[in-house]
Amino acid sequence: MVLPNITFGLGERRIHPNGVSIARYPAGEILTWIKEQHSVRDESGNKPVRVLFERDTISVTIKRNSQKNKVFLKSCKCVHCNRIGNMMSVTADSGNGGKHHFDLFCMEKNGVVLMTKDHIIPKSKKGRNKMSNYQTMCEPCNTKKGDTVESKRSKRRRKRREKAREINHQSSFYNVRAGLYMHSSG
Repeated sequence: MVLPNITFGLGERRIHPNGVSIARYPAGEILTWIKEQHSVRDESGNKPVRVLFERDTISVTIKRNSQKNKVFLKSCKCVHCNRIGNMMSVTADSGNGGKHHFDLFCMEKNGVVLMTKDHIIPKSKKGRNKMSNYQTMCEPCNTKKGDTVESKRSKRRRKRREKAREINHQSSFYNVRAGLYMHSSG
């Protein structure tokens, strides 16, 4: 299923300075396809570097073993603000020999936000390019984080705030269901 051709407007050029979005799909559909590709083998029994992605009128080859896609398979949720990537775009790179890749976006009422693969310990601080050092972050949170490392203390504080917000939201929900919600008319 292809999502309607959503126009990103000027933001698309900022997000894709060297590429063009060809088609957009629900993230779950594409992530399921990516997961299935991990078992694909060629005629010789080897796992190919690139695999053919065919949907509707799109037929492109995609890097099978992309670390970014593996991170998104682990989680589509920004570890900082909890935005959830719900749409994937097939993007053609003009500066990478015309190769194609997937980008994950969070579609919101006021636009789209690019989801990124973030280094927990930044490369500038000797962080490694390993799956254990990657996490999903939205572009604004990743930009704000920069090359800093979140301390264990601030991570615990953030988790407590998130849990308190979740508990507060749940109790509000149950109060409304129980008829305990008070609405002031004023």
